[in-house]
Amino acid sequence: VGFTTAGESTPAERELLRLMLHYGNALVEYIGLNSNEELFVEVRYRDLYRDMIQRWQQGMPITLAHYVEQAPPMPAMISEIMVEKHSISEKRSTKNGFAIQRDANPYVTAQSTLKHLKLLFLERRRAYYEQQLALATPETSAELKLMLSKVAVAKRKWMDSPVEVLFTPMPDLAGSGLPDQSFVVDDYMKLLKKKR
Repeated sequence: VGFTTAGESTPAERELLRLMLHYGNALVEYIGLNSNEELFVEVRYRDLYRDMIQRWQQGMPITLAHYVEQAPPMPAMISEIMVEKHSISEKRSTKNGFAIQRDANPYVTAQSTLKHLKLLFLERRRAYYEQQLALATPETSAELKLMLSKVAVAKRKWMDSPVEVLFTPMPDLAGSGLPDQSFVVDDYMKLLKKKR
């Protein structure tokens, strides 16, 4: 039974790619070991994911600069991924008495994003099999019902299991190889201007 996932992207797809671009090889390795390109609906994002995984497998660095320097439309897509449309105001954190830090632990962010993408993938698969079942002949309906059952079991497992069970253990942040970099929109804009 065929299954395609081409379609419109989700915010979770952009978030996963943002993490990979922002933190480079160390997080690309972790994400690559815990996912695959089937999680992506948007073909452009799937291609970018595949390219980063291939670069990591070949021992090449994954950097924001590499992708910004590519031919159009790549820089525009990178902007779409990297620039935050919404952010928490500094006044809000002062008012609450604590600061909310984005990516306090990028591995935890990656795990929750991966879990969300996997659940979306399973939901697309379930919808596909239900659509096929409505058109099925008596000969193929048994196989489709079995596939629906397997998807339901997998979805229940992903919904009920903590991320510690679903993914490989996170490396210690101190020894993870993650660069200590803060993504600043101004730095990104400088990269874009340099490209022009």
